[in-house]
Amino acid sequence: PAREGLTRGLLAVLRRHGIRAVGFVTWRNVRDAAGERLLDLWLKDGHELGNHSYTHPDYTRTDTEAYVADMDKARAALAGFLGARGRELRFFRFPYLREGDTPAKVARMREWLHATRQRSVPVTIDTQDWSFEEPWVTASGDTAKRERLAEDYQHALRLQSLFYTAAGDAAFERRTPQILLLHANA
Repeated sequence: PAREGLTRGLLAVLRRHGIRAVGFVTWRNVRDAAGERLLDLWLKDGHELGNHSYTHPDYTRTDTEAYVADMDKARAALAGFLGARGRELRFFRFPYLREGDTPAKVARMREWLHATRQRSVPVTIDTQDWSFEEPWVTASGDTAKRERLAEDYQHALRLQSLFYTAAGDAAFERRTPQILLLHANA
């Protein structure tokens, strides 16, 4: 019930602002039919789903072939889920945004992405929203504390958005689109 509420709330905000998104799936979190129904909500609202791994390993701490095996296990499961709904898996995002700590690791993942026809989606604005979840949940029932946390998060979001938008615009000498990383958490 909590995961469904979070999902429906996030989708409502995206809908209200006319935003199309890719929901990146860590497949081990899709535990049962209820988990699949949450993914169906994303598709029903016109969003896409992308591969975010099976177990969310850190590539800098994982052997290359074990990492690729984890990504491929998730790819197969998600591609099957999407295929049954007439959809195709197109997108991938690296857990922790870590693409490899050696040239060989980076090259191996690029080869795998090419072979599996997935495109790695970059992130241009990362507000570390996940770091606010524990304090938010802990402050349950403390309205004043939650209001301060919400204000802190909104300030962080605004600062990151302004900084990275200005940096992108300056680098390309034009207005540039941004990709905001959000997690489906409290």
